[in-house]
Amino acid sequence: MAQPLPISIALYSEIVYDLNALDGLDPKSFIYMQKIKRIEEKAIELKRHDIAKGFAAFGGVAAAKREIQQMHQAYSNAMQYDSDIVIKSNYAVSMTKCNLNAEAFIYSKKLYETNEGNVPLLHVLAGSSFELGDEVNFLLYARQYKKLTRKDHDCWALYIKEINEIQSLNRACAAATARSCANAVC
Repeated sequence: MAQPLPISIALYSEIVYDLNALDGLDPKSFIYMQKIKRIEEKAIELKRHDIAKGFAAFGGVAAAKREIQQMHQAYSNAMQYDSDIVIKSNYAVSMTKCNLNAEAFIYSKKLYETNEGNVPLLHVLAGSSFELGDEVNFLLYARQYKKLTRKDHDCWALYIKEINEIQSLNRACAAATARSCANAVC
């Protein structure tokens, strides 16, 4: 019979799930603020069971609030107690939530060197590369992500849309240039 997850792992997973569920909501809305308050209450409870994961949960909350200094401090505190890859990966995700894409990319790339195949890190690497306009790295990490998960990265559809727009503009420019050359007086 399978052993139940320790409460700290179950609660931390629930908090991370709840934080991810905030994506797409208006951070200034009443619903968002209420959800943040409930997540903070869970983080307080988690900290009683596992101080590292508790601090990491507060780091995720700070990222959701776009409180960058508090996010960095909370994750720093968490890693003083436990520097496992889950906490580090969530730190990278939190950086992207605060639009610290260059920082998240550098941090994730360093972690990925010793944690190859880590899906959350690949997700951050592909997403932050896309946001930074780094097509080479985006394609590299998005392909690795798809190979491991059998799913396109979240940014893949946006990338294809951008490629199609560029091709459409190129065709329009080529047509305009051809018309201009045809109308030119030689």
